[in-house]
Amino acid sequence: MAARVDLDFISCVGEDDANAFLASDTSLSALVISHHLSNGDSLRLIESLRLSPRYATLPIAFVMSDRNFSMAQNALHSGATEIFLRAETEFLFNFICDWADPAQGASFSGRALLVEDTPSQVEFVSFLCRALGFEVDAVSDVESAIHMLKTQRYQIVISDVVLSGAKSGISLVKHIRQEHEYHQPILMVSSFDDVPRRLMALKSGADDFLSKPFAPEEFMWRVRKILHSQAQVDLGLAAAEVVEGRKEIASMLSPREYEIFKAMLLGRSDKEIAVSHGISFWTVRSHVQQIFTKTGALNRRELMVRYLHPSD
Repeated sequence: MAARVDLDFISCVGEDDANAFLASDTSLSALVISHHLSNGDSLRLIESLRLSPRYATLPIAFVMSDRNFSMAQNALHSGATEIFLRAETEFLFNFICDWADPAQGASFSGRALLVEDTPSQVEFVSFLCRALGFEVDAVSDVESAIHMLKTQRYQIVISDVVLSGAKSGISLVKHIRQEHEYHQPILMVSSFDDVPRRLMALKSGADDFLSKPFAPEEFMWRVRKILHSQAQVDLGLAAAEVVEGRKEIASMLSPREYEIFKAMLLGRSDKEIAVSHGISFWTVRSHVQQIFTKTGALNRRELMVRYLHPSD
């Protein structure tokens, strides 16, 4: 396999071994994690990787010996990109080949609006957002932020509380909540870690509050949590009875899920779906997880076998 895709393959025997290797500066195209490790916990390893800016969007294949739907769902929730059975070697090989293509690249998609008036903080947060895959628009005051929000839709708004100009970040949150028909995800940050300010930001409508200085890992976790929570709201999480057939699946899935379902059958990657539908990478991942839950399919291969007809 290595020769066919011109990649170096590194093997680790357990969680400790993997963490030691991942602490190095080696660049990875994809990661394959077995359910059963000689030591450690595979799901914990995936979760720890998703907290790291370096590996937050690394494609991760989770491999199981037997078909365990509950375990597959737990792995997806922990941050696995795709689920495979050990017998699905060709499917796993195709997954690695796809992500080994430099043009593919696993990342979030969309734009982040950063409202911050301290140059060093703008540079730091912009770097973290770009590491996640976002393009970043940075402004220093509320008026500029409101103007940007009128011309561009953002996956997330990250704003300091204290800003240049007469208005604070909290007034920006209130404006967004009053003027926007859809729920704009908002993360507030401030160097003031007092309870009244935190409560004011949250009561005004912020999705979360982060105190400066903060570690990159915490920022990554907060952003992912906000986007994942928003995706769950969008999904509706309505229970649905699994029914076979393409006609019935249209009523089983939400309109957005059905559009993503059709894109999956066409072989499009999560990133391609995110870009074409104008939504975030993690929103797509949440939709994909719901599609698997509602259809009972373990992965894309099962989905295609079950629903892809020769005439498609």
